Amino acid sequence: MNGALGPIIESAITADEEARLADIGDQD
Repeated sequence: MNGALGPIIESAITADEEARLADIGDQD
């Protein structure tokens, strides 16, 4: 049932992580 949502959720998490990494890079 979560097979269709799985990749979407993973993609959202990846984008969120990338944004956080960019934030950390800016602070540094």
